[in-house]
Amino acid sequence: MDGALARAAARMRQTSFRLELDLHLGTGTARMLASDLSPEYVRFNAEYTT
Repeated sequence: MDGALARAAARMRQTSFRLELDLHLGTGTARMLASDLSPEYVRFNAEYTT
């Protein structure tokens, strides 16, 4: 498991990556955008009000 976990962690550190799931429910696609809410990002944005 350690090797698989290390490979997954390395892949998720990339700017973007593709994840494929086969649920055997037919065909379809989806796209998801996500953001890193790191502690530094939260601190930076907490310092001002709109």
